[in-house]
Parts: sequence; C-alpha cells; structure tokens
Amino acid sequence: MVVERRLGHENGEGGRFHARQSCPARADIEATGHTHWFKRLLAKLGHELRAGDPAKVGAQAICKQMTDSGNSVKRLRDALSLIILLSCPGWLGFAQSRLLAGWNLTHILNLEGPTNHVQGIDFEAQTAWVTSVDPKSRKGFLRVFSLDSGQMLRSVEIQDGVRFHPGGIAADATSVWIPVAEYRPNSTSVIQERDKRTLLVEFQFQLPDHIGCVAVTPEYLIGGNWDSRDFYVWDHKGRLIRKIASDTHNAYQDLKFDPPYLVASGLLPDHTGAIDWLEFPSLHLLRRVKVSNTERQVPLTNEGMAVHGDRLILLPEDEPSRLFIFRRKVE
Repeated sequence: MVVERRLGHENGEGGRFHARQSCPARADIEATGHTHWFKRLLAKLGHELRAGDPAKVGAQAICKQMTDSGNSVKRLRDALSLIILLSCPGWLGFAQSRLLAGWNLTHILNLEGPTNHVQGIDFEAQTAWVTSVDPKSRKGFLRVFSLDSGQMLRSVEIQDGVRFHPGGIAADATSVWIPVAEYRPNSTSVIQERDKRTLLVEFQFQLPDHIGCVAVTPEYLIGGNWDSRDFYVWDHKGRLIRKIASDTHNAYQDLKFDPPYLVASGLLPDHTGAIDWLEFPSLHLLRRVKVSNTERQVPLTNEGMAVHGDRLILLPEDEPSRLFIFRRKVE
C-alpha cells in the first residue's frame, strides 16, 4: 500500500501519523541528508526505515506500485514531504477470525484528535462520545467524534474539584451519564447527567466511593467501583437501591445495558481481556467471551466498550487511539 502525505514534523503531525500505523511498517525513502532523526522516530514507534539510491528506488519490487503509477512521487523535497511505503502482515485477516468469537471486525477507525488516557465510550448512529483523563493537568474530558471520519467534533472538560477521573459512560435517548472520581480507589465520585447535544450538566449526585463505570436502563443506573469489585444500583435521582459484590473476577472498565443483559468488559486476573453478559437484575454471569490483543499488545477490553444490538465498538488504546468496530456474526 502506498500512502502519500505531506507532514509537518515541527508541529508533531508526522509523529502522530506514523504512530497511528496499525502494524509494524517499513518506510523506504530516497537517500537524502538529515534523516537520522526520522530513523530514530520510526524505530521508537516499532517501524523500519530504509534509504536507497534515487536511481534504484524505482526498480525495487516494493516500489512497483509507485513506479507503475507514473513515478508521480520521486523524492523527499524537504522535511515536510515524506513517502511512506508500508509493508504489513495480514493482521486484519488474522483479526477477523481471532479477536472476538462471534463477532466480525469490520474496520478500525483512527480517532483524529487528543484522547489522552482513554476511559469510556458510547455511540449512536455515526456519533461517538469518549471520556479520557490527563493526569498531569488533572483534567477529565468528554469528547465527541464522528464515526464516519474519526474527526473530533467537540470537547469539554468535566472535572469536579478534586474529582477529574471520568470512567465508563452510558447514553440514553437524551443524556450521557458519566462518573467522575478522584484518581484513587476508595475515594469519592459524582455521577453527571449531561445533555448529549450541548454536553452541559443537567444533574449530578455525589457518592462516597470511586465509581469507574456506569450503565443506564429506563429505570436505573448501574455502577461499578474501582475494578468493579462492587456493583451499585440507583434510580435516576441518585437514590441507592442496592449494593452487591461482584463474583465474576473481571475488573470491568465499561458497562452497557443491551436489553435484557448488562454487558461488561474488562481485564481478568491473568491480564487477559473478556466481555461478560450478566443477567439483570441479579447480575449473575451468564456468558463470557475472551478477547485477544491488538497488534500493539493491548487487550481489546483494556478500556472503553459499547454494544447496541449487533454493533460493538471497543476503545482499548491511549492516544493515538483507535476504535475497533465489530458486527455480530449471523448464525
């Protein structure tokens, strides 16, 4: 595959582009001076750089697509113009059959915008809401992305005093429900109800525990604390209905109510990932599907998960982040 891009490296655009490549790649460029910085950059990201004689580049087999297209791209003119020839193993084909039993990976979407340390995701139609945290600045974020292009559409800060760690989120017809906690277990949280369109807070209530993920049903909110050792059930006004210890041994990072089940994704004690289907309201485990890792060696259920009907989206990786979009297999 030949990708031609004009990249600005002083502003970090080049580094972000190369980091987003979905598998270890090889970059072939015409020999030119001052490319050691570029070689170091690619090596840091797990890629390989080869520089060749300009007169011979067109004859190399890997450059056949470029030369067959009329040699329209000839050389590095300056540090802003790079030709990256990416050589990938058939990872996507492997992923189709191995990542998640019962689901087909339809595509991988790069999120074009800051995502920091990702937390939760939910979606409807072609819009996704994503939460993330920047520990250095002690800020949490709710961002809106297009599922068509991956472009970021909106971003708001959502911290509440000492609470700046958002978690797994859930959307209903009009709102996005977001837990925002202190960045430590056994602490405090608020659960915010924000308008899906304006992203403004409409209602919130405070809790004496770190709530790391929430799901919403027509009547209730279901939350998991740090690593979801306990579940809480509240009504939509924040009144506690019950608290129950989890017996699944899965450190859930995101929850969704996909009727009639509560679907929960997280990490098992052996650091592998799994998605669980729980009976509601008992919260007993009914079914577990183990997941694989991305080619960056991150479990697919490391962070965000959203499922609605036959559509599943996983958000496992910090910036530069990607969405792994699945469809349920037809039996």
